[in-house]
Amino acid sequence: ALIDYETNGLIIPERIGNSALITIDGGSHLGFLDLADPIFRFMHNPDTIGCQGVLAALDQGTEEVYISIGTEAEGVVIDPTAPEVCANLPPREASHPGRQGMILEIAVLAFFESVFGDSTEIQRAASYQLEKSLAADFNEAHFHN
Repeated sequence: ALIDYETNGLIIPERIGNSALITIDGGSHLGFLDLADPIFRFMHNPDTIGCQGVLAALDQGTEEVYISIGTEAEGVVIDPTAPEVCANLPPREASHPGRQGMILEIAVLAFFESVFGDSTEIQRAASYQLEKSLAADFNEAHFHN
């Protein structure tokens, strides 16, 4: 994977209060690009191309890259035990980019409606969509908070 999920993604709910995380089994980083569906549709996992590109472009160690993103006070915590960028190769198969896009659109809309919906009823329905219905509609989607 470009960025290790276990040490960078899965830890979000435990580190950030009032946060939520949607996990997509087999999700790829490049699968979220708008152009991914037509271009990467027939590839096993587009992150293999992403890893090649990122590793070729990195002049410095990955720790320096993280430092340039922000400080610990700003929420960027560098875990010295975390695998480096692309240390764990992407799995052979990835989720279809079109499905990733559908999950993303539903999750983002449901999240914003759950927080900013015009009524308590809308907020509750959106929360249910995010926490329960999304996983029922897409087996590869999982909600964490």
